[in-house]
Amino acid sequence: MGMPHTRTAARTTALAYVGLVAVTGFVHGLRGAPDDATIAVLQCLTLPGYTVLLLLFLAAATIPGATGTGADVVADIAPDPFDPMLVLTAAALVNVLVVRGLCAFAHRVRAELRETREWRASHGGRTPRREGRRQT
Repeated sequence: MGMPHTRTAARTTALAYVGLVAVTGFVHGLRGAPDDATIAVLQCLTLPGYTVLLLLFLAAATIPGATGTGADVVADIAPDPFDPMLVLTAAALVNVLVVRGLCAFAHRVRAELRETREWRASHGGRTPRREGRRQT
């Protein structure tokens, strides 16, 4: 009976995490994106996902023909103060997906172990080990 409550709590926690990162990034952008510790703290809070996104951006930058457009030149001259918000929110989403995948994997391993235990119990206990080890 605890499963629906656990799932609801997990979804609420994930939504709150992503929402807080997005709101903090939005407020940072509204302040004009000053160089303070806010971005460093948000990068640390979204660290695994932030690293994955940076690697994806670096991989995308190496694709031939991905640079040299007029929009890139304008973006380099006048950076958007809301750019960190988008990247950090995406990093938070990546973190949520990673945690969800790890939990699903742990749940599946637990189910497999339970099935193995039940199979062994129905077949008379543990399977016999090989007898007669080689001795030199």
